[in-house]
Amino acid sequence: MAWSRAFDDPIPCPTARVLITLHDAGHYAAALPRAMQKRIDWQTAAEMLILAAQGQRPVMFADIAMRRALHAGKGRAVFRAKSRNLIGAPFRRAQTQLNASWSARPTILNWLG
Repeated sequence: MAWSRAFDDPIPCPTARVLITLHDAGHYAAALPRAMQKRIDWQTAAEMLILAAQGQRPVMFADIAMRRALHAGKGRAVFRAKSRNLIGAPFRRAQTQLNASWSARPTILNWLG
């Protein structure tokens, strides 16, 4: 097993620790309380870590699973904030216009009756 394989980008943890390798992530997950380990996000992360160490899955799968487990229950607002700042009001106006044009189109219900 290649537990020394590194993630493409280090994974920051809420405890100010940084996970660099599969070994680091495995020890972090093993040190969690049992109740946390029983959550589906952490079980998936543990499975992906083991499969990546065995060479059966890419390390990126373990990376994604670990990040999802670390951010479970926090919603997606963290990720949306960046896109709103980059795209801004012009995108929202265009999206509103597009939604209005689609709602004005005739639907199958209009044709049937």
